[in-house]
Amino acid sequence: MPRIKCPYCGAEFVAPSGVKYVVCPYCGTTIVAETGEAAKNQYYYPARLSDNEAFLVAVAKASMLPGTPSDIKEAAAYRGAELHYLPLYICRASAYAEECPEEASETTTRALLALRDPPLHVPREYRFPAVGRVPYNPSEAKRGKFYQPEVNPDKECVIAEQRLRLRVQEEARISGCKTGSVKTESSIEGVAHYPMWRIKYSHPLESLKQ
Repeated sequence: MPRIKCPYCGAEFVAPSGVKYVVCPYCGTTIVAETGEAAKNQYYYPARLSDNEAFLVAVAKASMLPGTPSDIKEAAAYRGAELHYLPLYICRASAYAEECPEEASETTTRALLALRDPPLHVPREYRFPAVGRVPYNPSEAKRGKFYQPEVNPDKECVIAEQRLRLRVQEEARISGCKTGSVKTESSIEGVAHYPMWRIKYSHPLESLKQ
């Protein structure tokens, strides 16, 4: 596996083979694997909650689950927290029906998870927001744990493009246009880091983790 030197912090690390982008595990900088240069379009979503605020949200959500102790909000004790930044690909896809582009056309920007096996539980149909991201600043986001992208960004973007094609075909059908000729295109607009807290807390009756 190749060794990469981070152009921001200077740290060296072993990068996985066969990927388009790698992430510095020390400062979170996204790097183009082929050139070793920092990616031009890299973003992150600021963590809006502190660890204590995330604990309160986790306990509130746990209180709604079947089998949770009724006094979970009052009796739960905070034991610690870890901030994880999951890598996302920002994909822009567009599609239009040639016969009626005004009636049947769409452009969408989606944030797609770049991991096969996330370290935290992510619901299968969870849709990461494409809005709210800001240009990445390693000095602001270095307190979290970062992960290497694992999946092919171009392949993931094509999947989003195909889904958009189906929607535009349906729009064309409803508009009375021919549905066979739909033009599509897609591109990766950047890589983003999405924050998720792992909260550790306990209850007198049992140990819990969210």
